[in-house]
Parts: sequence; structure tokens; C-alpha cells
Amino acid sequence: MQPLCREPLDNVIARAPHPRETWLWCLHCERFFQVKHLSFDGWRFERCPFDDCRAVGLDFDIFLWNDFRAPGAGGWPASEAELQFGMRSPDMTAWSEEQQRRERAALLTAFLASEEAATLGMTRAPWTDAVLATLQGFGMPPAQADAAFLGETLADLGFWVDCEPGDAPAIVRELRVFFRFAARGLGFEHGRACAASLADRDLPRRLRRWIRAERDAREDPAEPRLRRAVSR
Repeated sequence: MQPLCREPLDNVIARAPHPRETWLWCLHCERFFQVKHLSFDGWRFERCPFDDCRAVGLDFDIFLWNDFRAPGAGGWPASEAELQFGMRSPDMTAWSEEQQRRERAALLTAFLASEEAATLGMTRAPWTDAVLATLQGFGMPPAQADAAFLGETLADLGFWVDCEPGDAPAIVRELRVFFRFAARGLGFEHGRACAASLADRDLPRRLRRWIRAERDAREDPAEPRLRRAVSR
């Protein structure tokens, strides 16, 4: 998750009518409290006040109470009047994942109803779904992915997605059709460039090799590519 408000928290607190009464939220323990409850961390009063957490740092572990409240997120307090010291926020990770699933479902529904999909007689798009989910997992909205980022995603696809080297041609073909449609029907800014990159005749061969290498890395904890993929 990323905070919805990126203004430095120090500035927000300083402008508040009653700075010490400003409500905050801890990213680690997911509880609410006020500035006056912050504990001393050895340098400043920026430590979470709960003994079983003790996260440290404004704009690092500690945020404004509604920085992570996304529109439509059920269960999150609607105003400061609802907040209580120690109250926990709803599970925003699960909510975010559900939102991502809904976004992918909408994209796939539009794609499968398109003339591009109809021309090929497509009724399913499993590889498109898998690649879009991988993009989302990297924090990249599918509509913003450019050809370079898509290429990096494909290079690591065998680590993140259950696929075989022999699936490479089908993956490339399906994605090329999807991004061609995305450029025309969805207005993806980089859709044409992504589709063009997927038209590279040598890509299926390279993807086959990448999938094999990532599958081997996934099975071998000592393999450097595993450490690189896990660190992302």
C-alpha cells in the first residue's frame, strides 16, 4: 500500500489548530493514536506508543490517520470523531487486493468482448490476467506500464507465474492482442509501444529461456536470480 497523501506529516501537524491532538496511524500495528501519545525514540518523539509495536518515524511508519483511507474502503473511520486511542483500522491489504481483482476483471471483460479477441475466437485470457496481476504486484497500474517495464516483467514471469517454457508463444500472442486492444479501446498510453515490443519475432524464444531460468531459480534458493526477484 502507498499513502494517499504525500505532504510531509510535520507540515500537517504544524498547521493543525491543536497539533498535539492530531490523529495518527501506525503502518505496522494498524492502530490509531494522537501526536501527544508518541514515544521518544532516542532522538525525537516519533515512536509508536504501543509496547507490542514500537515502530518509528513520521512518514515512514507513522502517518496521518486517513493517509491510507482509499475511496470506498469499507470499515475505515469516516472522520476523527469516530477515532479512539488503540482502535485498529480494517485490513487494507485485503481491500486493495480485491480492488485489483475487480480492475483486472473489468479489463479482461472488455478485452474478451473486443473485435481483436473475436477475430482470434478468444473466450479466455489467462496469460493476460497473470501478467496484469504481476504488474499490479509490482505496484504498476496496467494502464501505465510501458514497454520497458513490461519487458522486465516478462523476464521474471517464470518466477511469479506458474508457466512452462512451452507456453511462451501463447503468452506473447495473447499479450500482443491485448495491448493492441488496450491502445485502441482503453486508451492505454503505452499500449501501442507494448504491442510493438511483443511483435518481436525473437521474443517467444527469449521468453522460453527466461521462464526456464526463473523456474530453475525458484527451485534453487542459492541461485542469484532468486535473490534478485525476491528483493523487488
